[in-house]
Amino acid sequence: MLVPTQTGFLEIVKEPQFDQVYKIKATNIESARLFRKHTQARIIFNDYSKDYRFYTYAFREDISAALEMRFRESDVEELDKNISPAPVGYRCLGFWHDRDEDVQLDILAEELHDFEFGHGFSFDEFRAWPLFHMTDELVEQKNRAA
Repeated sequence: MLVPTQTGFLEIVKEPQFDQVYKIKATNIESARLFRKHTQARIIFNDYSKDYRFYTYAFREDISAALEMRFRESDVEELDKNISPAPVGYRCLGFWHDRDEDVQLDILAEELHDFEFGHGFSFDEFRAWPLFHMTDELVEQKNRAA
């Protein structure tokens, strides 16, 4: 899905490796920054692309909020193969509607499923944005597991 912004363009695509997260490619940093308040994913500079120099990841509701528009999933191109590398981890947010607490942390990619489903409780809402670099929290988890 191609979306014009005041300063450039966005292309929103769906990769097979992500169930609910969309990749947003932007022609310039100003267009990518539209998502700053709506996603926990970082904006990444892509020096290999001439057209889309920046990208980030967001959920459908977050894209709608950032762009102040609704879109249908059928409007988004579903790619046959992944264009992003496999994530090393995920930035997670889990919360319950009836509690004031929430859970925010970075988790290693191989531990995501166990974290989301393996605690004997379930979140009312759970989000996980891909990470492609080792944060300090992920390094600590990796060292504890070794």
